[in-house]
Amino acid sequence: MRGSGLLATVAILSAFLWVGDLLVPPAASQEATVRVATFGGLPRVADPFDQVGRLQADLENIYEPLVYPYRDTFEIRGVLAESWTSAEGGAVWTFKLRRNVKFHDGTDLTAEAVKLSFDRDRATGRSTASGLLTDVREVRVIDPLTVQFVLRLAGGPPFLPRLTSLVIASAKALRERVNDPAWFRANAVGTGPYMLEEFVARDRMVLRRFDQYWGPKPFFSRAIFLEIPEAASQALMIDRGEVDIAYNIPPQSLVGMKQNTQLRVIQVPGDRVMNWRMNVSLGPLSNRALRKALAYAVDYDALLKARTEEISPPEGPVPRRYVSGWVPPNLITRQDLAKAHQFLEEAGVRPGQLQLTLNITAGAAVQATVAEVVQASFQKIGVTTKITAVDFTPMFVKLQRFARTKNPADAEDTMTLIRGPFIPHPAAYFSSYEPGFQTNFMDYRNARVAQLFELGYAVERRDPERALEYYKQAIQQIVDEQPDLWLYVERRIVVLRSNIQGYFMHPIWFPETHVFTLTRR
Repeated sequence: MRGSGLLATVAILSAFLWVGDLLVPPAASQEATVRVATFGGLPRVADPFDQVGRLQADLENIYEPLVYPYRDTFEIRGVLAESWTSAEGGAVWTFKLRRNVKFHDGTDLTAEAVKLSFDRDRATGRSTASGLLTDVREVRVIDPLTVQFVLRLAGGPPFLPRLTSLVIASAKALRERVNDPAWFRANAVGTGPYMLEEFVARDRMVLRRFDQYWGPKPFFSRAIFLEIPEAASQALMIDRGEVDIAYNIPPQSLVGMKQNTQLRVIQVPGDRVMNWRMNVSLGPLSNRALRKALAYAVDYDALLKARTEEISPPEGPVPRRYVSGWVPPNLITRQDLAKAHQFLEEAGVRPGQLQLTLNITAGAAVQATVAEVVQASFQKIGVTTKITAVDFTPMFVKLQRFARTKNPADAEDTMTLIRGPFIPHPAAYFSSYEPGFQTNFMDYRNARVAQLFELGYAVERRDPERALEYYKQAIQQIVDEQPDLWLYVERRIVVLRSNIQGYFMHPIWFPETHVFTLTRR
């Protein structure tokens, strides 16, 4: 199944699978500290049920899920779940929990803790999991170490990949603090290899090794996550050895760092896709021929040259690693002005007739450079543009409102969307093209695409290769309609001190650091 780029959702019996087979040192260090300079800042609170996306990820050193991708792969293995089975066509999932697992408050892992964690996550409604598990009707406690998830209907995106987003907290803490959400903002009680020692929002998060951890003991006794917004400061600190891992490095510093034997630079294609979303339901960009003209007009080579350290060529709506290395053959990745003019004529648009607004996220340096290249590209076919930097959150809310109401007052020509995964499955990207999902804020609709998604979901457990073919057909259909300009994929970049070993790139939430796998040589 791993060869298909999808993931098997079958029961897996496992022992120490969360950390098993990792580079575990022969003996943990008594007082060793690892320091991490974060990319986009720290979580604003320590509550895992009040986090979305990458802000939840670093908390995975404290809290653990039932199942999770193994290291940097999409293979789902047990963490707190030792085994699982499904019944009724995938509508009922039963999990056997690992024995002798302790929470940081000394209490035991139980099925009640799983149920209470799910209940609190749903009640809070502000986590990644809360949006992914809306089809769960109830969670049943079968016995102290058996828990059951009952879905409203079988079907939809596979359940196990979605369940990776739900972490488990202490039943004792959840019972006693049920009416005290402020407590969870500054405290944490998970089962992970590290306990929360100190949490200062917008500054630092300090973790202390949990000596009663059920798995192998981590090498580092402490881990300090630092919020350092300035890329230049991170570069200076990693060079001086003041931090061991840094994620936010100025691109001009990378060349010199690659020559520094005290540092190790990892720079690989990533999975965060740049979608320049176009208004397919209202205004001039509702014309497919015009969208095709714009796609052919873009100077993709100039984009890559302008930001060569940070971006790689476009791969379409879904990164290739999620679909077995496949890239849709109809994806436009080369400028062709002759075809651009041809489609412009087909659209009935004369050169000099059209002006568009190119909205980008304020403060996003790469997007600003890309917008200038796109603006110059469009000028070559007589389309003028105005670049506008906007705060993403209010614009996102406005466009979601437009998707619901189609009120012209909320309409925009374009808006950038950097789309990353939130589960180890291509469905993470499909949601941008399914009605009703938040990221489908231009309200793209195609009944055949939706049908192909569902056909793939329905057969994936028994025939993953067939599911992959359905997904490929859906992606090609989307590319043919060109609801977005797919301009690039962000590179994954991290710089480590060369004596740090055991690092792997998180398969979903990069940049994130599982410090329990790390050692110092």
